[in-house]
Amino acid sequence: MAPRVTGVQSQNIVVKSISEGDLKVDQPGDIKWSISASEANTAVQKFLPSEAKLETPKNPSGAKAIQQQDMDGDGKPELLATYRVGQSPGKLGAILLQEKEHKWQKVWELNYALAYALDHASFADITGDGRPELLLGWTVDARSLGGVGKHHGVDIFAWQGHDTSSKGEALDKFEHWQGILTRIDGIGYEKMEVLAPTDQEDTGQQAALALWSHLDSRGEKVYNSDSGEEHYYPDCAIYRWEKFGSGTVLSSADDLYPDYYKKLVAFYQENVKEMPEDPYYWLFLARAQLNANLPEDALKSITKGESVKSDDSWDLKNWLIMKGDALNKLGKYEEARSILTNAMERKNDNSYKYYLILGHSYAGLKETDKAKAAYEKSLELIKQSEKRYNYAGYSEQPMVQRALDKVINCHK
Repeated sequence: MAPRVTGVQSQNIVVKSISEGDLKVDQPGDIKWSISASEANTAVQKFLPSEAKLETPKNPSGAKAIQQQDMDGDGKPELLATYRVGQSPGKLGAILLQEKEHKWQKVWELNYALAYALDHASFADITGDGRPELLLGWTVDARSLGGVGKHHGVDIFAWQGHDTSSKGEALDKFEHWQGILTRIDGIGYEKMEVLAPTDQEDTGQQAALALWSHLDSRGEKVYNSDSGEEHYYPDCAIYRWEKFGSGTVLSSADDLYPDYYKKLVAFYQENVKEMPEDPYYWLFLARAQLNANLPEDALKSITKGESVKSDDSWDLKNWLIMKGDALNKLGKYEEARSILTNAMERKNDNSYKYYLILGHSYAGLKETDKAKAAYEKSLELIKQSEKRYNYAGYSEQPMVQRALDKVINCHK
């Protein structure tokens, strides 16, 4: 598991298992009263499908197969139960019960045909409306989706107040739900942490998702390529739900990166020790240091990484882009601009990241028109990429739009 983070904490304060007894919480979904574990189990057993058995999620730590949470804001808990029908892999599912007129009723049910394990089940205020959403993380065999290996994906469900259904959606052929909750988003991961600011006073303040990719089964070590197999390099992105344009998306929560990544730099340093002659390890260490707002350390890692021989032209471009990013953070905007311009002259770059960082250089130099043009080019490239690869539910556009808006507003 990734290290605990100063300034950021796991969002486990809004969900507790039934086995802990009465709940007393002061967070989104604050429950005014609760029921006993035995009563909850009795209620759930009446609504489980035939031959179904309760399934305990792997994460978060301590989570149970039956959880209670006030999702509709009336001060009374709803009951969530996760289950498996048949022997492993069998079929996984979940139900939500609500007490109405002193009787429990099933108000929502989901069945997932492709999942063979339940990686995660918890509640957190993802949308920032003061009410908790349900997060269900599934493990699927990626080969069934045209990929390789195993894959986790989290579905985010919100209380709607009226019945919904997956019928007609692309997901319906393997993931079907019906009832009071609707799926508002979903995203893949290999390891997930649900994060919320520790200084949160407003219960409507949102949780964020730290999503790791390219981790092996041990959780913290990079894949070993001694056998000649393709290398994978662990990476992490932090997303927050936000309004953008006429809709909503999961977008980069760049304000949370410094605190989170300061605790991860040591992890990347250990990876470098394993294979110091691999330039990509140095690249990812430098990126982690930049995310942790440690630009001087990042420049040292960049210098070391550049000294490692590589035949990949991708390396040179990325070293120059990261060097420009580090110099921007140090306030050396002219030097950063020069390096980034050099990177473009060496290799025409259609990376949104390049134009975003170049925009930061021009913004620091007070060259508003050039900054605006760079940010607009970055946005254009993101839109093209997201359309080409059919991205849905998450986007880097809001992050770039914020930078563009800041330049425009400062110029007024």
